[in-house]
Amino acid sequence: MLIGGLVISPTALASIGNVFEHPVLILVALSTGILGNVIPYGIDQVALQRITKARFAFLQALLPATASCVGFIALQQKSDD
Repeated sequence: MLIGGLVISPTALASIGNVFEHPVLILVALSTGILGNVIPYGIDQVALQRITKARFAFLQALLPATASCVGFIALQQKSDD
């Protein structure tokens, strides 16, 4: 993630434009970035304490299929395959 952030930074800084006119946007962007990683990690840690490692690994393996199903049903996205 760090390398990706460094690679995209020049483009992001060039197109940042109106963000500095509205400081709330900076707060929203930082909150989204932090909470988008902290909440799933916290849920994973709680789940690891309550279920076996094998079951957790199985649930992690189901994530791509679940995301595809949600995208297909809720967002009407089509698979590229």
